[in-house]
Amino acid sequence: MVPQPMNPQSAAVLPQLGGPLKAHPSGRWPWLFFSLGMLFLFFALVWLSAALSGNDTGAAYAAMIIALGLAGWMFYLWWRGRKNQVVIHQGGLLITQGSSVRAVRWEDINSVRQHIMTYRVNFVPVVSIHNYRLRLADGSEVRLDRSVKDIKSLGATVHQETASRLLPRARASMQQGYPVTFKGLQVTPNGLQKGNDFLPWSEFNGYNIANGNLRLMKKDKRLAWKSIPINGMDNPYVLINLLP
Repeated sequence: MVPQPMNPQSAAVLPQLGGPLKAHPSGRWPWLFFSLGMLFLFFALVWLSAALSGNDTGAAYAAMIIALGLAGWMFYLWWRGRKNQVVIHQGGLLITQGSSVRAVRWEDINSVRQHIMTYRVNFVPVVSIHNYRLRLADGSEVRLDRSVKDIKSLGATVHQETASRLLPRARASMQQGYPVTFKGLQVTPNGLQKGNDFLPWSEFNGYNIANGNLRLMKKDKRLAWKSIPINGMDNPYVLINLLP
């Protein structure tokens, strides 16, 4: 049962999704916004008290207004994200964001772009923030972020399911002699092309992923032929599966 009304297009797609497999309910981030809203509200009351006591009234009122504005923005983010949910179905995703519900088939996702930010303390990774942007066949976009639980697992599933459907198209394009491009890197029937540099398949020596970069190796070379950031790349799982 869908908690919010959905548009007619999504209502028509919903029966095609099949049975639900896993739900990713609202995560902790909306409640972090709620906590920040309460904190800013507390500061606003402190500044109001200072203003009423006659201590630097103008500055106190200005600080109170700023704190109230920030509190309002935090409460808005909390309210918008508190019911966010993504349910993985056999045939796609049922996405609840705010008051809208959207059904998306795997076949309707043309590209998946990820952005992962890792924060470190003394060079030690402390937390990673995962965001994913889905570009759909109708030209619209859907963004998935930490407003739902276990976003990393959700992102991996989206990558895998879309890649399994996009990969045959990419291979068919290459068989017809057309290159497939990923963030400036062209995968061709004869090798890899990046700008004016070309690496034939006979000299390709595999790849590895380090520090968020896809490192393409060349035979008899210790250093990578090219190192390409995966962040901001459309369909990196498709690229990896095209490499021999």
